[in-house]
Amino acid sequence: MQGPTTNGFTVANQADKWAQVVVKAAADVRASKHFPGNPMSEAVKLVMSDARLSQAFAPTDVAAPYVGQQLSRAWQQIEYGRASVDQALDQAQRLIDTKQRILHAQYGM
Repeated sequence: MQGPTTNGFTVANQADKWAQVVVKAAADVRASKHFPGNPMSEAVKLVMSDARLSQAFAPTDVAAPYVGQQLSRAWQQIEYGRASVDQALDQAQRLIDTKQRILHAQYGM
């Protein structure tokens, strides 16, 4: 984890302090509006866990950044009714496969 990049916290060893700031800010806003509880306390735990896990399983495929782009594009296609789930995911897979072949040929991986 490179670390959260909001509120001036930029490195991994500041992550817990960043999480506390986020939770406190959400609690303050909710208290000012008289809303019960603070769902952000649970959400931040998930974000922190996800960040740790993402580093534990770093992608090794040269096309990994492209996968996220294509999945986002597929979601938009589905969300706006431009394609069915199957169509959008099939198209994303074809584009990812093509990109992998290109990048593997280019970088010899």
